[in-house]
Amino acid sequence: MRWGLLLLMLLALGCRGQQLPGPYQQLERALQQQDVLTLASLAAEPGFAGLVAARALAADPTLSALERAPHALAWAHFLEQSRSFEPGFDPRGAWAQAAPLLEAAGMRTEAIEAYTRLLPASEAVSGLRRLTSGNDLYQRLYAGRAYASLLAILPDGVRPDLKAPALYRLGRYREAIPVYREWAKSDPKGLYGLGWSLYLSGQQALGIQTLARYDLRESRFAQGAWLQSQGQIPQAIAAYRESTPEGRWRAAGLLEQEGRLREALLTYLQLAQPQAASPTGSNHLPSPEPTFRDDAAYRAWVLAQQIGDGELERQAYTLLRGGLAALAGKPLEPKLVPELPSLPQEPPAIPIAHTLAQQGKAEWARGELRYALLQAPDPSSKLALIRELQTLGAYRETINQAEELPQSRAVLEAIYPQAYAAWVEKYAQANGLEAPLLWALIWQESHFDPQAVSRTGAQGLMQFTRPTWEDVARMLGETPGDRFDPETSIRYGARYLRWLHDGCTFLSEAERWPCAILAYNGGIGYVRRGVAASGSLQGFLRFQEREEPREFLSSVLEAYAYYRYLY
Repeated sequence: MRWGLLLLMLLALGCRGQQLPGPYQQLERALQQQDVLTLASLAAEPGFAGLVAARALAADPTLSALERAPHALAWAHFLEQSRSFEPGFDPRGAWAQAAPLLEAAGMRTEAIEAYTRLLPASEAVSGLRRLTSGNDLYQRLYAGRAYASLLAILPDGVRPDLKAPALYRLGRYREAIPVYREWAKSDPKGLYGLGWSLYLSGQQALGIQTLARYDLRESRFAQGAWLQSQGQIPQAIAAYRESTPEGRWRAAGLLEQEGRLREALLTYLQLAQPQAASPTGSNHLPSPEPTFRDDAAYRAWVLAQQIGDGELERQAYTLLRGGLAALAGKPLEPKLVPELPSLPQEPPAIPIAHTLAQQGKAEWARGELRYALLQAPDPSSKLALIRELQTLGAYRETINQAEELPQSRAVLEAIYPQAYAAWVEKYAQANGLEAPLLWALIWQESHFDPQAVSRTGAQGLMQFTRPTWEDVARMLGETPGDRFDPETSIRYGARYLRWLHDGCTFLSEAERWPCAILAYNGGIGYVRRGVAASGSLQGFLRFQEREEPREFLSSVLEAYAYYRYLY
């Protein structure tokens, strides 16, 4: 009898250990029973359980808009602040639910902000037109890239400073010209847009003359581009040198092509200085320039070697950083702060998340940690929560958040996590790769988010397009697997990277891995043609058609250097 009683007690204790923590028990029952009163009580309390209750109340069609709206707003704010990449945690979807509820509930200010976040969607434009007007509406539509909608409601002669750049951004350059002229009567900034509009509508000479009237670095960049197109290279170089970082980058390239290597080298060194990293200029046209700082330092180092100037080579070497520094053989020297102080006890959200995960509530576990991370008062607590989120697979968001912390070794380990370690090491070894290189490639491609999808349709951890995925499947002699499956993506990626390396035999052994990384981004044919045209890998890096592959290589090599440092 006593043994039977003891067994019952042990079973009871075991069941108690398996119970959901605190308010999550109430939450689960309330969700199952559609208990609105309990959900409302939970939603009034701080914590992620309350937010899940708020999400359920916001979606309940039996409640009025006045009852639902505050809950929809709370859920949308949480998703926006938590910066999650988890399916179902999309803030835009939450704002789309919240905006009409807030409007119907008479919460005008909150509804305006919700619709603003949804621009340039047509329903957001309609909502804002119902709730606001005049300059407030015009400025929101312009900032939200709802250019066509803005143009449809702007009265003639009103806000040419918004109408002209809206026309420009829609590619309606000829229509923008008279509006820019009107704006320029009261503000010389209008001359800048006017010059570009003239230039892009086929009136290059007049456009350049107009830009010359507005003393701005971007104006001189346009002058340099026009002079270069006219074959006036010395004049183009002079204009570029006084323009933007991209202009100085172009000036150095033209100097190289003119055989003026020392002048080019000195221009690169100037561009590589830290103060070159702060572009300024107009808020209206075109997008901010890249700084080219790292690229310029690397090219200066290459040219200094080429002309045999040891002093300038040393200067360039000291300026090398990032992935291109690794390409030059410069060792990684991270400037780390002391480790964050140890916590007297772990944040309370961690054991709660453990229990939730053990009970099959992984989404709630991650949510509990995200909520705690938003409230965390100090870097040590933030790092502990970030690490715990990574154990639950939330790498992409936590890498971004770890980058905001003081960089100790432990923080670096969170920025460069050794995710999916068993598969990475297995398939790296099977294909003659280093595991740190494979990690670096995944880090660059997806930040370890297996559900990542690019603007071009590349999918999964290693960002395969469908044609390349099918090519690798043929290499492996199998039916194409699921691009979103982490193990399959790693297996295909390792095989593909090895194949690219083996296809880079037109380069030296030391250059074959950089070639393979470039080809992973731009394609092996693109790299082969570019190297053939420029005569070397270094020449291809400088004079290729697109900037993206060089930036991709630099980022992967920097991540590779950190992974080797931490491995």
